[in-house]
Amino acid sequence: MGLAEFRNDRPVPYTIVSAVLVGLVIWLIARYVPLFSDADAELRGIYAAALVLLTSDVLETTVIAARAPSAGRIARWMYAFYHAYFSMVIFLFVIWDGTGELSSTVTMAWILGLVIFLGHGLGVFGPAKNGNPDTYNLDEPVTQKPTGRIIYYMWPLVIVLLLIGFTMFPPENGWSATYFLFQLVLLGSIFPLYQRKTPGSVWSRAAWQANILRVLGYVVLLAGLFLFR
Repeated sequence: MGLAEFRNDRPVPYTIVSAVLVGLVIWLIARYVPLFSDADAELRGIYAAALVLLTSDVLETTVIAARAPSAGRIARWMYAFYHAYFSMVIFLFVIWDGTGELSSTVTMAWILGLVIFLGHGLGVFGPAKNGNPDTYNLDEPVTQKPTGRIIYYMWPLVIVLLLIGFTMFPPENGWSATYFLFQLVLLGSIFPLYQRKTPGSVWSRAAWQANILRVLGYVVLLAGLFLFR
């Protein structure tokens, strides 16, 4: 079985393996590459794994929306934004220096994120690849209701404004990695466009199995928060 087949046929194990590998790579870079600080290395690895688990639905649903025949520009720009944001946060995990001084760190991450954003933007009107529409309830997007539509499409702007605020108005002693990096992961994972199909009630075993990635993601994220506070 090739990598593409593994991803398409076993998306949950694929995402879990990807999360473990990304977290391990971030930890190894922080711990053993002299170019980067080893501050908060374990925490950065844990949060990176949580990021992969929690944003998998967000990223994949933007792909599904962007490749739909009726997709407009806003769907493709949402696809571009979230993929750029994911890349920016991963890069920030790599270059985090542990000082809590965000101006240079976030600026560098923003530069990478902007480059990737523009790269996606230039191709944003072409066909987006990947995505598994059969996994999600496409008949009930969060944008189905006016309130959900406003929140979903405004959320990228909220994220940008919050990041600007974090950078311009840090606490007196700088930002703690535990709380600042936690917020970065959480902000980018709150609003997948579609929910996974969940047979039975929301509290049924089948529903928990369908949403296992988000459950694991929140467990890992909260573990990082409480173990390193």
